[in-house]
Amino acid sequence: MEAVHKILTVDFRSEVYLFNHEAYENCPDAVFVNDWFTTHSAEEMGEPTLVLYPMMAPNRRTERRPWILDFLLDNYPRVINLTSCEQGVMEVTHNVDIHKVDMTVHPDGKYLEAGAVVLNRKSMTGYCALSERAHREPALLWEKATGYEMVLFDTNDFDGHKLHHTTHVIFIGSGYAIVAADLIAEGDRKRVLEKLEADGLKLVLLHLDQVFNFVSHAAEIPLPDGKLGLLLSSTAYNSLTKEQIKLLKEYVADIKHTDLHTLEVIGGGSVGAIINQLF
Repeated sequence: MEAVHKILTVDFRSEVYLFNHEAYENCPDAVFVNDWFTTHSAEEMGEPTLVLYPMMAPNRRTERRPWILDFLLDNYPRVINLTSCEQGVMEVTHNVDIHKVDMTVHPDGKYLEAGAVVLNRKSMTGYCALSERAHREPALLWEKATGYEMVLFDTNDFDGHKLHHTTHVIFIGSGYAIVAADLIAEGDRKRVLEKLEADGLKLVLLHLDQVFNFVSHAAEIPLPDGKLGLLLSSTAYNSLTKEQIKLLKEYVADIKHTDLHTLEVIGGGSVGAIINQLF
């Protein structure tokens, strides 16, 4: 994690806010901060907006900690709160009780974790692979509340289960998209790829072995000079072909990588899941 912080602050010269979590808070996956909220600029949504997402695992709901919500609400006064879907209430609210966390596993609960929605902010399009952590009902609520177009699709996994987050399948950068096309269900694949291309994105297609190396778990970071940097894990970077690196460098000025092997093996996530950019 220190290496990620160094790349962000020294190499990419970004401002970084660090939040810690303690064992007593019972949120062991809190390092994956990209899963429970997104932020949106006034340019994008009319006013600075915070979107809160319904989480499947009760102990992931505890990641919505009061001091983090206080910080976010100070900067994003408009709220789109979908967390009532966790209790089976399919509605959007525009406020949040920062001290209330409902740990109930409701039989009618529906979920839409933020990691299941990959955003193209330029075209206002969201891509969502349906799974046990991404249900159709809250996805359509999200679409109506945010003004985005939602592209829903199914995935093919290798053990008979759907992939739980769309970040395993798609990463969208500025002018390009890294895509594991073979993981998109055959009946949906053509539609999704055509939509990505219609949004003006050059497709960087992954081989199946690259999917397990977290290539789509990237983070694109704006640099002070107006150019862009791309941050990957070393596992991801070392699995890229020379042709793929050359293509990516047509869109980003710098590519950095660091070792996140332990996080990837034990936690199942990588760079893109541990950074939540503020827009």
